[in-house]
Amino acid sequence: MLLQQSGLLERLENHASSFCLYGDPAYPVSQVLCSPVSRLELGFAEQEFNRPMSSCRECVEWGFADIIRLWA
Repeated sequence: MLLQQSGLLERLENHASSFCLYGDPAYPVSQVLCSPVSRLELGFAEQEFNRPMSSCRECVEWGFADIIRLWA
């Protein structure tokens, strides 16, 4: 896995452990990496966590679309 090969999580744990990256649900959850709560039935607090985080994630993905469009 590219994430593991990059050593990013280890670097974050060693130098920026007070921060947490928000990633795709496919990534493992750790002290420095979180992802959306994904269950069939979500409680109110879980919905309130997912909603604003989802909109941030979409903005990042727009940047990927620009890269693909500019360097097709």
